[in-house]
Amino acid sequence: MEDVAAVAGVSKATVSMVLHNDPRITPATAAKVRAALAELNYVPEPTLSRIAAHRWDVTKAHSVSTLAYLSARNKAGAPSERFRGAQSQAAKLGYAIEEHLQVDYPNPLTLQRVLNARGVAGIVVGRIYEQAPAFVKAFDWSHFPVVACGMGYMEPPFHTIIPNFHQAITTSMNQMREQGCARIGLILPLFKDHDFQLSVHDGYKFSAYYYETSLYPESERIPPLLLRYEDYGNSVSDWCIKHRPQGVILPVSHPFSTILRSLPPEVQPRIVHSVAASSAHPETPGWELPHFQMGAMAVRTLHTMIITHELGVPAKKTIFMVSMDWRESTR
Repeated sequence: MEDVAAVAGVSKATVSMVLHNDPRITPATAAKVRAALAELNYVPEPTLSRIAAHRWDVTKAHSVSTLAYLSARNKAGAPSERFRGAQSQAAKLGYAIEEHLQVDYPNPLTLQRVLNARGVAGIVVGRIYEQAPAFVKAFDWSHFPVVACGMGYMEPPFHTIIPNFHQAITTSMNQMREQGCARIGLILPLFKDHDFQLSVHDGYKFSAYYYETSLYPESERIPPLLLRYEDYGNSVSDWCIKHRPQGVILPVSHPFSTILRSLPPEVQPRIVHSVAASSAHPETPGWELPHFQMGAMAVRTLHTMIITHELGVPAKKTIFMVSMDWRESTR
């Protein structure tokens, strides 16, 4: 179709519309395209024609539109579950989706030229970049619908999909209370070397925890443990010895659950949950991060924005929270 478009002097989309007898194409343009088809002896492939017909369904994208997924992963790594979720949903809606790695585009203007040249219909920002402020400022988002799939230490300015950490924290705390835990603690990492700056994600956990503990008797309230990862060993032990939590909610399963299990029995928490439970550490129950579902929701949101022609950074952003699934301990 690209060859036919080049000979006829039209776009590939125009060739496709002629092949589908689209009434919006003028007779003169259709004649040029059909002459090019005959000149190149173009013959549609039956299987691909059926796929194309499926894509032209009115409930899906109006053409084989392409989405871009911006990823910060290393080249040596495999695509993330978030990308796989986006890929699955894109196929259902009639889109192709391409992953573009941050490492390949140190200059955001280069990335912008590539996406413009490829006719990208919308962008999913898979992870906010370490250089996020400079990247966001240098890139001209006004030509694209954009959705962020997750956030890191900077809150992206776009509509954003995140796990529902508030729900996970409140549900865990209620479960622990029902199991007889009066004193429940929360461990959270600090942002890099800053003493009192939480990541945006951890801010949601922090606020949910403080809301729940505000309902407890004052004698049962424990200040959350805010720490840098490099300090976690002694900090966790000292905190447990001082406050004697009966239940603890962790940011991740490892290494914190290992430290807690090594404590003397008299200060060891009875119940431990993680808000990022992993099959790699089956000893700790908790909430699994909904990576696949987040990727899928990002594409569904992007599809709506494409239909409504919502471009660039929104004046008022929306945060969509995806519920997390509970995973029991397998040990």
